[in-house]
Formats: sequence, C-alpha cells, structure tokens
Amino acid sequence: MPTPEDYAVLSTLVYNIEAQGINKLTIPALDGWTVLATVDDATSGLYAQAFQRADDIVIAFKGTDDGLSGRNRKLPYTCEPWHAAC
Repeated sequence: MPTPEDYAVLSTLVYNIEAQGINKLTIPALDGWTVLATVDDATSGLYAQAFQRADDIVIAFKGTDDGLSGRNRKLPYTCEPWHAAC
C-alpha cells in the first residue's frame, strides 16, 4: 500500500515536470515505482501520470493549465508584471 510519502513524491513528480532553476525540486528516488502512462493534452492543458509498484497503482494529476505558464501557454492572456510567466 502506498504511504503518504509515496503520494507526496509521485504528486511532486507531476508538478515538477516543467519547473526550472530554483523552482525545480530535488525528488527522492521512486523506490520501485515505474511510470505506466502519461497524459499530456495540449488542448486542455491536462497532465497526469500513472505509476505502479507491485499491485499498487497511483494516478497523479497536475490538473489543467490556465494558459499562463508552461509549454501550453495560450495567447493572448492578461498577465501581471509580478507573475513569473510574464
């Protein structure tokens, strides 16, 4: 059975996929987890990964991209000067 730490690491992997520089987190080893599948839908911005270890499967969702960050940036958009995507 996955531990809370397993869930935290797997979720962080999904959110860390586009992080760069000081925002990129150092993530512990997966300890037996393998990636089963990845969904990266440029239309909706949905990103998710399915992981498996033995009989356990965990699906971690990043959610949808609001168009302000990452590779799915959609223009035009309104951006405040303090926002990292500007």
